[in-house]
Amino acid sequence: MSEVLRRSSQRDVVAALDVRGDCEVVLKRVRAPDRNAIRRLRSVEHAYAQIDHPNVMQVVELKQTRTDAWLVSKRVSGDDLLTWWRRLPLHATSRFEERWRYLAPVLTGLLDGLEAIHKASLAHLDVKPANILISGAGRPTLVGTGFAEPSDSP
Repeated sequence: MSEVLRRSSQRDVVAALDVRGDCEVVLKRVRAPDRNAIRRLRSVEHAYAQIDHPNVMQVVELKQTRTDAWLVSKRVSGDDLLTWWRRLPLHATSRFEERWRYLAPVLTGLLDGLEAIHKASLAHLDVKPANILISGAGRPTLVGTGFAEPSDSP
């Protein structure tokens, strides 16, 4: 089982089943990575190994071939933030309190996830609705690898 989630000239994102761990994973393929890209991917993999947080995706490993690098992470189920928001039983006339009831737990989870990322000396450089997945229970998870390299200071 595999499914192409996104494709571009330099990268592909593919969902697949990891038969070793019997779990769904997402593979981010970087075509023909140069040394800097490999170094950055290794840094991301190493830093993610230190993050164990329910609001941050889990990176499993980095695989390299002669022509590609694959960053493997556990697949997160849910809708992206905009799709989730549009499905809520809210209307243009909904009161702030009603909207806040749905949004407060999501914002709290996102801030907790970002704090975990920052404690690992990283910065997520691609926080956008498509990189925030909301589970059926309403829990947000930051996905994507828009990370800068770890800094030297905590």
